[in-house]
Amino acid sequence: MVSQKTDGETDKFQRYLAMLEMIPRAPQHTTTPELTDRLRSRGFEVTLRTVQRDLERLSSQFGLFCDETVRLKKWAWLKTADVLDIPRLSLHAALTFKLVEQHLAATLPPATLAFLQPYFDAAGRALTQDSAISFADWANRVRIIDRGPVLLAPAVADQIHDLVYLALLENRTLQLEYLRLGGTDVRAYTVHPQALAVRQGVIYLVCVFDGHDNLRQLALHRIQSAKLGDKTAQRRADFDMDQYIAQGEFGTRKGQMIPLHCRFRARNGEHLRETPLSADQTIEDDGEDYFILRATVPWTAELNRWLLGWGPTMQVLGPPALREEIEARIREMYAQLGAC
Repeated sequence: MVSQKTDGETDKFQRYLAMLEMIPRAPQHTTTPELTDRLRSRGFEVTLRTVQRDLERLSSQFGLFCDETVRLKKWAWLKTADVLDIPRLSLHAALTFKLVEQHLAATLPPATLAFLQPYFDAAGRALTQDSAISFADWANRVRIIDRGPVLLAPAVADQIHDLVYLALLENRTLQLEYLRLGGTDVRAYTVHPQALAVRQGVIYLVCVFDGHDNLRQLALHRIQSAKLGDKTAQRRADFDMDQYIAQGEFGTRKGQMIPLHCRFRARNGEHLRETPLSADQTIEDDGEDYFILRATVPWTAELNRWLLGWGPTMQVLGPPALREEIEARIREMYAQLGAC
């Protein structure tokens, strides 16, 4: 006969779960008085001594650590402790964590990566321990393919990475020394962080220099040193990141929206029927081998490079200004080849 838990045992079990949830992972920590107050706020009738006894019991079964070198003991989960996830991490969640680890790690600050590492480890175990599901070798089955050559991301010092992200999250100024592109002199600035952007592996801090109002972009890998300022960062009330990018920052926009008009060789551009350039794109067959494409798109440096990349399989028909610029670039390329 299976005995039923008493109300007291149920309360204790719920209290244990609540305590394990409240204890942070190192290097963060909590103390016995803090846990006592938090448990009481959740409706648990506990004394300081009860919490002390509970912590001692739990530390013998779970990856808890107590720093006894200070007067007020500090409790934390070990950095390497397994994730306590009930129910167990699902295979869908495990795949998501592993994709984050593989493809977003370069954009996350080291402190965030360290926090997520137990989840990455748990995801790896979930994907390899369930032999009934053929996800064990999923890493060899999934790839994200970039267009063009893959550029290696420049290295960013961990301390710089952490401080920039922390300044943005806590809305604080940042004092830094910066080496400009192609320059040799390092200059000191106090900046007010506004946003972050990742473009082709390079992380940019969008900020305002102290005493100025215009927005600037600083590549994190060119920051030589940084420290948090003691002032609250001033956020521009009119700043909108999406609008900022759409206006042509990060070297993308050259002009206004344009009515692109091109003639493509069908067998080379067939995929454009499935992946249109814009919501208003239209395609009209032009004989058996070609089609005419029309779409409203932003005139960007990327658009120019994309069009040039088609070579003889595409003709720019309009607008006239775009056609003239593409023709000028082709003439320049031909002249450079002739000069070699």
